[in-house]
Amino acid sequence: MNIAIAQSGGPTAAINSSLCGVFDEAEKYNEIDRIYGSLNGIEGILNDNLIDLKEVLITENDKQLLKRTPSTVLGSCRFKLKNSSDDDSDYKRITQTFAKYDIKAFFYIGGNDSMDTVMKLDAYFRENHIDIKVVGVPKTIDNDLPLTDQRYKAVIVAVSEGIDCLASRSELTDAFGHKYLSGVGKYLEELTRDHMGCKVRSIELNVMQRCGSHIASLTDLDEAWRIGAAAVNEALKYGGSGVMMGFRRISNNPYRVGIVPLDVRECANKAKYFPKEWITPEGNNVTIDALNYFLPLIQGEPKIDYRNGIPVHFRLDQ
Repeated sequence: MNIAIAQSGGPTAAINSSLCGVFDEAEKYNEIDRIYGSLNGIEGILNDNLIDLKEVLITENDKQLLKRTPSTVLGSCRFKLKNSSDDDSDYKRITQTFAKYDIKAFFYIGGNDSMDTVMKLDAYFRENHIDIKVVGVPKTIDNDLPLTDQRYKAVIVAVSEGIDCLASRSELTDAFGHKYLSGVGKYLEELTRDHMGCKVRSIELNVMQRCGSHIASLTDLDEAWRIGAAAVNEALKYGGSGVMMGFRRISNNPYRVGIVPLDVRECANKAKYFPKEWITPEGNNVTIDALNYFLPLIQGEPKIDYRNGIPVHFRLDQ
């Protein structure tokens, strides 16, 4: 038998560590012959665009380098599967690709919308008595997946791109119907300049910030690897499917977390919001409880390799 892994959604500094965790754990199973990577998320499965990861992750150094490499090495997508009751053509193509490559387990690393794909695929396979396990691995820099304690690269920002104000609203939406949120930085820059009459500059911390390997948390990377490995055991050892792996915090000090399977139907297309009680009454800071939650997640610094002054990252075409 073989397995397949795909990545989806926005890039982070730790998503490749989860890919590495799935790969490392899968290599321990003698019944697994090939470990396929799907290029550009579920679209790689639909388009029969897979690579054998054992042919590119050859040495231990390759895997360690992948673990520290930001962004999505397999490529990403924002493709929304239609409901199979309305149109099952994509599901049939996916099933054909899995049959062609003898894939019996599929691991999808992503956020809220990616779990929608996990949920729909698992439901389709169950309804049609197809024995393929589908497990979601959480990835989001928004820290907003329900039920699980944390994801990777948790960041506190002064003004969020998701703030609900006229400046950040747009009529444009993505494949999952989410409105594009942006522009609040420029809006506040102009507002402050007009009211205070001074020079103002807004800085948008976007993809470059959330993918910065030089400021990655070693805790993030290690936990991303752990949850990827746990997904493999959930599918192959315990027969789990239609689940998303999640963290359960046991204690803050000392910091301890466990990993558990969660019903993906309770996670897909849903969001968890920043707790209001973690914001001070004045609305200008976060509380001690918030700091106790965040601080364990940013401990440790990974060793970054440099060549000619430039960080060295893993590439499929190296």
